[in-house]
Amino acid sequence: MLAINKRKERESIQEKANNEAKKEKIKMDLQLMIRDFEIKKKIVDEDKKENEQKIRQRDLLNKDVVTAEEDERRKASIISTLENELKKL
Repeated sequence: MLAINKRKERESIQEKANNEAKKEKIKMDLQLMIRDFEIKKKIVDEDKKENEQKIRQRDLLNKDVVTAEEDERRKASIISTLENELKKL
């Protein structure tokens, strides 16, 4: 009976050690996953900022194009008006 109890005790101690090892492995895996997540999150945030900056640049360029087109139409109108006045003279 004493031998059976000792064997069970050794098995329990071994099982506890195995469980502790599994626990430590899981903790390390989790830490690696968290670190990987943080790195990827940082990359996503940087990409998002870069995209937002490019969108702002695009909007400014579009605004410049519209302004240039309006200026060209205004200049064309002025030239047309002046040509008509010259024809009248």
